[in-house]
Amino acid sequence: MKVKYEDLINVLKKFKDSEVINTDECDEISKTFFVNKNILFVDPKKGLMRPQSRIDLLAVREILKEI
Repeated sequence: MKVKYEDLINVLKKFKDSEVINTDECDEISKTFFVNKNILFVDPKKGLMRPQSRIDLLAVREILKEI
């Protein structure tokens, strides 16, 4: 399982204008990485991913401004 920086950034970019995304929009490796780092939460029942907290969402958006 190799994590690719570009894939991680592409997933985070989806949170620029949205608070939740479908789990289908993210590859399994990136999904596992973000969940293990407690950055994103996956709701398998609803098929959604969202940041663990509002602060995490704001941090992701701030980081995206720098990229």
